[in-house]
Amino acid sequence: MENSEKYIKLYSGSEVAIILLKGLLSAQNIPTIVKDEQQSAVAGGFRGGSSNIVDIYVQQIDKEKAMPILNAFKENQN
Repeated sequence: MENSEKYIKLYSGSEVAIILLKGLLSAQNIPTIVKDEQQSAVAGGFRGGSSNIVDIYVQQIDKEKAMPILNAFKENQN
């Protein structure tokens, strides 16, 4: 895997926030990966925990394009 294919965590937040951010990034042709550890644990048969935090990742090569989108998104969340 080359550096351009490495994914880095861009943001952590609620599922709703991640869905909105993913849409904004997708509109700019920035691929994402969403990881929801709580949902993965439930699907695996484990229960417990109360975390509703979801992470969104972008390719390292797209970080520079994604940051202005993330910053605008954060401003609108406040």
